Amino acid sequence: MMKMRLLGSPTSPYVRKVRVLIHEAGLEGDMVFDRIAPRDRDNDLREHNPLGRVPAFVVGEGPGLFESSLICDWICQELPAASSFLPRQRRWAVLTTQALADGLLEAGLLMRHESLRPDHEQSPDWIARQLERVCDGVDGLSRNMAWSQGEPDLGQIAVACALGWLGFRFPDVGWMTEGSDLAGWYRAFAMRQSMVSTAPDLS
Repeated sequence: MMKMRLLGSPTSPYVRKVRVLIHEAGLEGDMVFDRIAPRDRDNDLREHNPLGRVPAFVVGEGPGLFESSLICDWICQELPAASSFLPRQRRWAVLTTQALADGLLEAGLLMRHESLRPDHEQSPDWIARQLERVCDGVDGLSRNMAWSQGEPDLGQIAVACALGWLGFRFPDVGWMTEGSDLAGWYRAFAMRQSMVSTAPDLS
């Protein structure tokens, strides 16, 4: 198999999603993970993603793929070992779950970025709007957990990576309450070797 290369930060939940998928498919030995700082211009990230965002994914020569959803789609479509993570008969349901997980993660990241600005520059309304999106996303995952049934798929991986980041950065959102079906599912999924081996040091 042609060597694959993933460029990204180990603290990025989007990068982690790709890494978990690769690990679950048993392909980690075929991929090199280049740990980079996206703001550092002394690397070749912008050759593969002119926007300078991670992850970027390179197979062979030429420009790479970027954005985690596109990368994961390519992996599931092009690598037979990963095809079961995006089964044809459930393709749209799995991709919809991934979109929901990525959307609530995006809102959480926007909320965090705003909270890191100086107090006098922050917009409480903006933070509240993003928090509402996060809570609505978590509620959507909790109300109908059909996505969590069966063997791991790309949707479940996306949810686990999003919740893992959210639980660390915003524990007050409260989805990890005792007895919650969503929390129970996450705790079990987080014990998988793919999650343990890709857990970032977010301290």
